[in-house]
Amino acid sequence: MISVNSFALRSNLKQWSRAAWPLAFLLWAGLAASADTLFLGGDPAGSESRVYKDGSTWVQEITGSLPAPREIKVVTEAGSVKVHGAAQSNLTYILRKRVRAGSEEDARRLFSNFRIQAWSQGDVALFRGQFDTSYGRRQASVDFDITTPRATAAINASTGGGGVAVNGIAGTVAVETGGGSIQLDEIGGPATASSGGGSIELGNMGGDVAVETGGGSIRVKSAGGRVAATSGGGSIEVISARRAVSAQTGGGSIRVQKCGAEVKVESGGGSLEVGEAGGEVIAETGGGSIRVWSAQGRVRAGSGGGSIHLTGLTHGVQVETGAGGIIAEFAGGASLTDSMLETSSGDVTVYLPANVGVTIRGAIESGSKNSVRSDFTELRVVSDSDQQWGPHEVLVEGKLNGGGPVLKLRTTTGNIVLLRAKN
Repeated sequence: MISVNSFALRSNLKQWSRAAWPLAFLLWAGLAASADTLFLGGDPAGSESRVYKDGSTWVQEITGSLPAPREIKVVTEAGSVKVHGAAQSNLTYILRKRVRAGSEEDARRLFSNFRIQAWSQGDVALFRGQFDTSYGRRQASVDFDITTPRATAAINASTGGGGVAVNGIAGTVAVETGGGSIQLDEIGGPATASSGGGSIELGNMGGDVAVETGGGSIRVKSAGGRVAATSGGGSIEVISARRAVSAQTGGGSIRVQKCGAEVKVESGGGSLEVGEAGGEVIAETGGGSIRVWSAQGRVRAGSGGGSIHLTGLTHGVQVETGAGGIIAEFAGGASLTDSMLETSSGDVTVYLPANVGVTIRGAIESGSKNSVRSDFTELRVVSDSDQQWGPHEVLVEGKLNGGGPVLKLRTTTGNIVLLRAKN
């Protein structure tokens, strides 16, 4: 089977872990408190707040502003994080504490146990949401809604379980959530995103992207660089990527519509589809079908039991399936190299341009002379038995246009079909 290793997008975007955040914020909090810019147990300095009921929960809404930062860092134990880039000269924020309580008085008492921090440390804006864990994580959360100048150079955000959304930022983005969904759009620089199990959706991304989720779906609309996407079992779709794409899922389907370089896709059992690839294609699935429409490099494809259909081939191929038909269509002017197409149960069909130089070596383990169909009179069909009835090994061999790279075809019980490509 083919091993597909996703390439590493090495950057300095994600320089913290969940374990390191609390210690770092305690240090920052101490520095900020000494500068009299932060009130632990209350609201951030210079902010305003109001309390209201929203359905079954009570909300304390806190609004405030900070100087325009170069970088934003956010961490909350539970709750959503939203960061918007806008045409403004400073940073503004709305922080929402949420609790379930029987009365406003009870809610205010619970709100007093929160630690909401918002302050500036040099050119960095820092936010933290923390609450008394004895109340229960399921019953309390802190949501952050931040608007900052579009030119902000970096966004780092982490939440223990809410959704994360960032849009309209010119710089880099690194976000993570323990289980919520992630949405990024109109990001100018490289981006990383990680979710314990929620879906990830990326819009227009200007640089490299690296995303992973424990089981949700992943969708990338457009990436100006490379794409590395990993899901524990959800589907993955990449609409357009300027550079290489590497996608892996434990069992869902993968679809890559357009890529300017090589494509590597792997699924534990879902179907795989690649539209246009500007380089080599490597595709492997434990049991689904594989479809490649066009590739400007070699194609390697393997399935534990699905059909494989390849078109627009310009180089050699290595294809294997445990049980399914194989169709390979070579484009005119293809630069063939030694190739192999093999299935345990199914037909092998090959379309070849009229002027291609290739040496054919095909074998059917259990067939008859009628199991071979060819448009090429240069090829001869040989059987290892003189019996008219009963299955036996059948070979098809010969050279087209003087011969060339070897094209091996093999099936256990299906047919071999060799046809002239219409183009």
